[in-house]
Amino acid sequence: MITLFKLLLEFSWARKMKKIIIFLFFCISITNLFSRSLVEIIDSNKIIIGIRTSNPPFGLPDSTGIDFDLSAIICEKLGVEAEFVLLKGPKFREIVLENDEVDLVVSSYSVTSEREIRVSFSVPYYNSGSAFMILADNLNIHSYKDLDGQKITTTIGSTGEQRIRTLLPKAIVLAKISTDLTYTILNLGLVSAIINDITFLKYQAFISNGRYKVLDGKFGSEDIAIGVNKNYPILLEEINCIIKELRSIQNKDEKSRLRIILEKYGLILTVDEIEKYYSKEEAEKKIRKLEKEIEELKKWLE
Repeated sequence: MITLFKLLLEFSWARKMKKIIIFLFFCISITNLFSRSLVEIIDSNKIIIGIRTSNPPFGLPDSTGIDFDLSAIICEKLGVEAEFVLLKGPKFREIVLENDEVDLVVSSYSVTSEREIRVSFSVPYYNSGSAFMILADNLNIHSYKDLDGQKITTTIGSTGEQRIRTLLPKAIVLAKISTDLTYTILNLGLVSAIINDITFLKYQAFISNGRYKVLDGKFGSEDIAIGVNKNYPILLEEINCIIKELRSIQNKDEKSRLRIILEKYGLILTVDEIEKYYSKEEAEKKIRKLEKEIEELKKWLE
């Protein structure tokens, strides 16, 4: 960089703009001072990961979940330790990447065209969509269409917030900073429904012992991936290689490492789990649905 600076000053026009050039080189130097390349991450033996603990099954309060397991594998592959930065909500994901506060965001990060302007995304490790969830004892709501004109909650900066305004233009949106708050105000009866990632909602309904009901219908198709600062293409490529390896299957009789993680957190319920939690009739229906979902997932993983 010093050599380039000296060469520029050989030109007469550059000498006239000496102060501006010095300032620009100073800014570039400062930027490089705070940026962390893949080599620097490995040399420091630490990778800084933005993550959440309020979006089960991806992030749970006890610092477990799909995103924590995925982060552990990334660290294993890179040979480094993880330093986690807990994010207060989804709207902070772009901010911490752009400000170089973290190296990666592993936080059920759905890929959208708006977000791709600001950050880079890895290849996806899951595909999902949005859905609505209500209290199971609410007998007045049978379809998402019944929610138009009613109060619905979601998290600030989520894709669900945008989707409400498209699907239900008359609905009153109460956007909260954290997912936990959305469940609280639903439980208190202050809203009629939550819109969020269908994976989050199905997990909550599954562990709620019948308290919640997810309405039929999945809206949109959203790839969930890892966020990386746009300035670090080599780091992005390394993360892509790791995820592709996790998705790969060596032979037809084995499961990919990624699928094992998804099953671990009930994203794909095993037959044993279904029979444990549901009546025989309900279990038979869910097992048939499970078989269909597994076939769809296999196609997606190929």
